[in-house]
Amino acid sequence: MKRIVFLSLMFLIVSMFLYVPSTTAENEPYTQWSLPEDAKARLGKGGINDITCSQDGALFAVASKIGIWIYDFQTGEELALLPERTGLARPNVYVRQNQLTERTGSINYMSFSPDGRFLASGSHDGTVRLWDMNTWSEIGRLEGHTDAVKSVLFSPDGSTLASRGDDNTLRLWDINTQTQIYTLEEHPWWVESVSFSPDGQIIAIGGKDDIVRLWDVDTRSEVGTLEGHTGYVSSVSFRSDGRILASGSHDSTVRLWDVDTRIEIGTLEGHTAAVNSVSFSSDGKTIASGSNDGTMRLWDIATRTEIRRLGSPSIIVTGVSFSPDGQTFAYKHPWVNDLVYFLDVNTLKRIDGPNLGGSEHTWDVLWVVAAQVKKKGFSWFRTMLEEHTDPVLGVSFSPDGKTIATGGGYGRALLWDVATQTKIGRLDTGYVYSISFSPDGKTIAIGSSHGLLLWDAATQTKIDSLPIRYVHSISFSPDGKTIASGRRDVRLWDVATRTEIGRHWEHIGDVKSVSFSPDGRILASAGSIDGTVRLWDVETWTEIAVLRGHTGWVNSVAFSPDGKTIVSGSNDRTVRLWDVATQTEISRLEGHTENVNSVSFSPDGRILASGSDDNTVRLWDTRTEISRLEGHTEKVNSVSFSPDGKTLASASDDGTVLLWELTQLTTETNSIAADVNMDGVVNIQDLVIVANAFEAAEPDLNGDGVVNILDIVIVAQNFK
Repeated sequence: MKRIVFLSLMFLIVSMFLYVPSTTAENEPYTQWSLPEDAKARLGKGGINDITCSQDGALFAVASKIGIWIYDFQTGEELALLPERTGLARPNVYVRQNQLTERTGSINYMSFSPDGRFLASGSHDGTVRLWDMNTWSEIGRLEGHTDAVKSVLFSPDGSTLASRGDDNTLRLWDINTQTQIYTLEEHPWWVESVSFSPDGQIIAIGGKDDIVRLWDVDTRSEVGTLEGHTGYVSSVSFRSDGRILASGSHDSTVRLWDVDTRIEIGTLEGHTAAVNSVSFSSDGKTIASGSNDGTMRLWDIATRTEIRRLGSPSIIVTGVSFSPDGQTFAYKHPWVNDLVYFLDVNTLKRIDGPNLGGSEHTWDVLWVVAAQVKKKGFSWFRTMLEEHTDPVLGVSFSPDGKTIATGGGYGRALLWDVATQTKIGRLDTGYVYSISFSPDGKTIAIGSSHGLLLWDAATQTKIDSLPIRYVHSISFSPDGKTIASGRRDVRLWDVATRTEIGRHWEHIGDVKSVSFSPDGRILASAGSIDGTVRLWDVETWTEIAVLRGHTGWVNSVAFSPDGKTIVSGSNDRTVRLWDVATQTEISRLEGHTENVNSVSFSPDGRILASGSDDNTVRLWDTRTEISRLEGHTEKVNSVSFSPDGKTLASASDDGTVLLWELTQLTTETNSIAADVNMDGVVNIQDLVIVANAFEAAEPDLNGDGVVNILDIVIVAQNFK
């Protein structure tokens, strides 16, 4: 009895020194900005929806899938995160004084005011938000659109904002009063292009009714319709003096209009397919056009004749633009993120310089971005955006818990230091489906579009590529000597010789997941179309059992740490537990509202984690849901526990990995388990029960297989 009292007093005293002071908000790194509740860090900044910069080149904005990131465009430093799902953020989170607001839809379009004081953003939920760039706070929400906002555009003086949406309307807003001043609803077809005149008095609107409409901003009335096109108008552009308007159409022509008289003054013919973009040179003497016929053409305004042509029939040109000095010409095509090329206007030769992948609004400020990137170098620009990845499909902790490897659809794997939450490596891999450290932590295996790749974790150099393509799932054996891979079949590979040592084809459809038992004797594989989990004897390479019960594709499978249980997640929205010995279903966990993509046991086997298309991570004991982790803005593809079980990493289509703090959850779970006699209170009686059961199998509170001093600690820490 004395021993028990001594131990309980000792642990109570020690617990008094376990307080860790919190750091001040001002010292928080950007990986901790706008975190959801229970999350302690975010790796990655979210996939890119739109990028733009202020006209003076001072600020750079990235609309990601988690919110808008604001950068100092001279230094590349993160200044603020304007959260997209702010309703889920902690109330005391540090976002450079950002005022948290209610949850809204995904932000897809942005535009800076000409003076750089404000940023306007358009969202999928139909709202337009205004942000103050001095305080990084939302200062207004403009509501009226009934569908997603497709673009936002400030007038040259910044007093008016035009927004167009999928509700087939164009709306004008007064920035000072934040009120809607006009709605163009009479337009019978979608608005395709909008342009302000240089003085901001006239708006030209091109639509799918083949007409260009002119609207007076002050009188808020239509002042002219320009008719003549026989295909919808995809681009409109004013000359710098505002007197001539050019329009490009799907009828393959470019037409020139006198803005004052509202009459057509020229038709430029020659393109053989839709014209997507038109642009005047700064001196107004030349106009450029880009077309689906793969050509960019330069036209003389005075003679209305083609003066140059370049391009390739295999390249669709979606944008054309002259530099401010008129000496350089840029065009883009949609094959690879709207890749931009630069040409010398006089020689039409490619100019060495940055190739910028961008969006609609980057194109609006193309030459500001190009000048900054040319000064700093394209590698600097790429590095600034490198953490904007989309999506993240796989995440894995190193065995020592110090490093996290992530990979996805962005053509590379990234390595992160867990302690500092900083990126420490980049592996160019192709599209990554699955990623895993070897048991000794020396090797990283990656299942990718380029095959099964092996990388040295220390030197971050590729060791080898095994002869198989598009590997969807991988798993190391516990001794690290074998790798299992899943694609259309299940294969075993000898790590030392890099050779295939076994193959099976029994699954129908893709093999979505493979997992070794802790003793390495059994391999479990999850089938897609057939909805089964199959168990294989690794030594004889024969099928042991087929676990049936799921009514949808099985996306993930994992063994419990003691090897007695298998967990599987499926498109039938369930998580199921299976007894390995009897090969029967022992539990079905329901709660997810969409496909379950990933499942994992905690290192002590007491908690299950599952990630789903419903954007949530759920934590379970063997029977019930015990916690729901919300914060991702798109589906969760992968979940992984740290080796010490204190952290859970979740990877999502939103382009981020969230690290979740499980200490509090573990404390709550331990509190329940510590009430050994279930009398509703944890006290000396529970401590006596545990002490008298030393080295027995029950009551094993921490799930390590034996009653020992650690179980006494759990009871002592939960005394009431």
